[in-house]
Amino acid sequence: MGVRRALEKVLGEAYKEPGPIFTYGPLIHNEQVMKLLESKGVQVANDISAIKHGTIIIRAHGIPLKTASF
Repeated sequence: MGVRRALEKVLGEAYKEPGPIFTYGPLIHNEQVMKLLESKGVQVANDISAIKHGTIIIRAHGIPLKTASF
């Protein structure tokens, strides 16, 4: 249920947000779903310090504290 909810939220953002959308790391570990997200304009970012604008979605797994100061 959590995976479905996360996917629905990310796809919802992809349909309403005009700018780039990134997930910090892959949202889920399913290659087919990640390709679907990519086709909707959602990109995976492994280094959020390189992102200058757009929406960043942080996975439910969270992020390390050292990364949180972006």
